[in-house]
Amino acid sequence: MDLLVWDKTEFPTKSIVQAMPCELHQGVLNTNKNENLVSAHIYVDDALVAAPGRKRIKKAHVACIDAIFFVLGKPDTHVRQCPLAMDKWIGMLISHKKIMLGLVWNTRKMILGIPLDYLAEVSGIITDKWKYKKPFFFVGEIQTLVGKLARLGEGAAWIYKLMSHLYSSVAHALTQNESLLNDSSEEFRELVRRIKSTQFLGKPAEVSKKINFAIKKASQMVHHAKYKHKINQSMREEIKFLRKALQPDSGIKFEMPFAHIIQRTPLGLMFGDSSLRACGGFCLPLRFWRHHDFDEKITSRTLLFLKNNKDEPFISINCLEYLTVIVNYCAAYTVITTENPTADPFPVILSITDNTSALN
Repeated sequence: MDLLVWDKTEFPTKSIVQAMPCELHQGVLNTNKNENLVSAHIYVDDALVAAPGRKRIKKAHVACIDAIFFVLGKPDTHVRQCPLAMDKWIGMLISHKKIMLGLVWNTRKMILGIPLDYLAEVSGIITDKWKYKKPFFFVGEIQTLVGKLARLGEGAAWIYKLMSHLYSSVAHALTQNESLLNDSSEEFRELVRRIKSTQFLGKPAEVSKKINFAIKKASQMVHHAKYKHKINQSMREEIKFLRKALQPDSGIKFEMPFAHIIQRTPLGLMFGDSSLRACGGFCLPLRFWRHHDFDEKITSRTLLFLKNNKDEPFISINCLEYLTVIVNYCAAYTVITTENPTADPFPVILSITDNTSALN
């Protein structure tokens, strides 16, 4: 234990974010300040352990060492190497802020983020390989970019929302490349067709897997390097936003609270629904209720007055259902930021909708 190195950096007490317990997560200490039993799962000889205070951290480390020796045998270097990876152990820094698994963990701010050097690397790729007036791209280039962005999403989940738009642009580019499709197998053409269809609605992680698979398939073609894919206006705007967001002075943070990653008991449920004439919503714990009649400029563009959805000014019920979700979010945000209904610094509200399109 004397080989460990402790971080002695000063940290203002006022800046420490208090973790808030819920039914699913009660914390490491109970109301009497005694320790709750918390399990730490070891993968071969790797373990991720957190504990409050130096005394408990030492105790947790000793328990980990004891568990490793119990399973793999006590050190006998004349026969085999030590089960504890001493090269990692010696000089290991014990701190509230560490880079592990390629991500920055900060237990005093209770956030997870992307390291600055990785952000600089992605920014460099976009600056050098995706210039402002770049007219087209090769599959290998978009494969690299999508992979980097997916990694960013592990520390900043909002990236996945943007990537769904970028995936649509990539799918459009693939489907518009007649040379590529003509030289491709029927299987690949079907895959590309499905990318543009509604079959690909779903969770961002699932959508990204399917898009990445299509890109990988394209890159594996013998003559894939010769295919140039046009960068359309939407892709150009998405790349432009990413280029700006990755600038150090953008003010955009590539991090998110632990509370938004783990499963938690929500502060409350928020319900909403919409018809072609009006929409409404409510949340009992936040004590708000709302109802909005749609203006005639909106209702006149729905199926109440149009024969079908082929008319140019058509507004779908899916759009109006999604509006309900957005306005409900605004209502919840207003209550939380003006009336302080909870001491939780990262409150979670579960928004309920019966519309599949709005949910996706």
